[in-house]
Amino acid sequence: MDLLFKLSAAGRSSTNTCRNLHRLIHRENMTVPVSINFVTVPVRRRRPVLKKVDIAYPVIYPSSWMKFLLRERSYLVLGGIHIKHTARWQTMLSEFWALHSGYDPLHSYCTRFLYTVVPAELYWKDATLDKLNGAFAADLCDLYNNGLTVDSPLGPTTIYFCVVGVKGDWVYLRKAMTLKTGWQCQRKCHLCTSNEWFNLAMDAPWRSEGGGPTPFKVDRSPLFTVPGLGAPERALVDPAHTWHIGSLGGSKYS
Repeated sequence: MDLLFKLSAAGRSSTNTCRNLHRLIHRENMTVPVSINFVTVPVRRRRPVLKKVDIAYPVIYPSSWMKFLLRERSYLVLGGIHIKHTARWQTMLSEFWALHSGYDPLHSYCTRFLYTVVPAELYWKDATLDKLNGAFAADLCDLYNNGLTVDSPLGPTTIYFCVVGVKGDWVYLRKAMTLKTGWQCQRKCHLCTSNEWFNLAMDAPWRSEGGGPTPFKVDRSPLFTVPGLGAPERALVDPAHTWHIGSLGGSKYS
């Protein structure tokens, strides 16, 4: 509660709120030494006239997170195992990929680390998100192809990273994965083409349906440059963002 009080105090005046908050964060030792990079992206500027402008937008690349975590908190990305216990995390990763290859045999072989935050008022159509995702995908490709080299009991060890899917609410999935499906589209689901999307019977057509027309738009997503992400199955459904809230409103569910 003491920290919450201090946070609220930072914004008591209409001036210097940002400065006060930054001072508090540093004073309470709440910072993390993760590199911040910048991506040139188009955004919408409203004043003095509405127009598109290019700005250097701050992002935290996955590689920046991984460099810090493997050095300081390796257990967060190695299944709860410290990097010094080499045999244990190597065995764990071998078992994981053996199981995953059975679940997803066509893939080419810690979530929710912040990349960036963009207020809705700054979006310039899809161009803003596409630019950010393009830089994001380039960093993921580098982690996949080149990996990160860290010190371990075995000496310098290179760890490679593989993305197994993209998860988010439906608005993000449709834009990020360039899907031409959705509640208001003729085709509802990106994983099947059945018109009976509401049919939950055991013999529903979508349960046994094979391949069909692509659910992607002509303009392909920047994320498709990441090995393994160019398939519809890589757009993962998040149950927390699937059910329609409707007139009940978010407050009724919270």
